[in-house]
Amino acid sequence: MDEQKSDQPKPDAGGKPPEPAPGWIEKLAQKSAGLPETESHKPTAQEHKEKSALWRFAGQGIQFAATIGLFALIGYQIDKWKGWTGNPALITAVLISVIGNLYLLIKEAIKANK
Repeated sequence: MDEQKSDQPKPDAGGKPPEPAPGWIEKLAQKSAGLPETESHKPTAQEHKEKSALWRFAGQGIQFAATIGLFALIGYQIDKWKGWTGNPALITAVLISVIGNLYLLIKEAIKANK
């Protein structure tokens, strides 16, 4: 019998072929699918903390925009209900939401730097 060479790895002592090392496409698939990290790179506690802080700030941005939108809607409805021209309730509500959100953002940034 002629033995042909193949690119497949030879089976180990248990008879199972060894798993191939994941390439870049497999690593990309693992990260995008949210699969657990491979043994080659487990995130350290510091990396996990930094990633968590970044997501917290991303959530702050969404909260900032949503709060301004909600306060603008409330101010607009008050102006419409009272029949006011010049939108004083709208402007006041938006300013209150911006000031409140800036306060919360600064407070969170100070907490993150400690």
